[in-house]
Amino acid sequence: MITDEKLNNYNNMLRLYYSISDVSKQLDEETYVLRYWEKEFHQISPKKNKAGKRVYSEKDIEIIKAVKKLLRDDKLSIQGAKEQIRQMDFSANKDNKETKNSHKAQAANNLQISFDDENQTVRNKTVIETYKKIKFKLEQLLDKIQEI
Repeated sequence: MITDEKLNNYNNMLRLYYSISDVSKQLDEETYVLRYWEKEFHQISPKKNKAGKRVYSEKDIEIIKAVKKLLRDDKLSIQGAKEQIRQMDFSANKDNKETKNSHKAQAANNLQISFDDENQTVRNKTVIETYKKIKFKLEQLLDKIQEI
């Protein structure tokens, strides 16, 4: 049986952007630290949604993880970490239109979720309805398989 927890995990995999609190929890760093690193490392460049809240992409999170490792684990200074980050290649995750469109198309095709073009956030109501439909269909399939 498909649980709501599994559906929530699937929802997290489809997200294109994360709030500062999501990133804070994921990386176990305070939000003020993330804002400070954003000022110090120009490579971290979260966009802002209509409400003016920061929304972090996977690329931003990858850079933040690298910064955290350099500062916390490798014990580098801010300046030393800046030099290391400058040399790192994050090109595989560069925000280009093809990558964004590919992610959008894949998510839309897989779950037929509608996206808001302006801020690229998934509409919560559509997600919940889609999850319920998927859950129902999968449970029907599992019942048919068990009958065989």
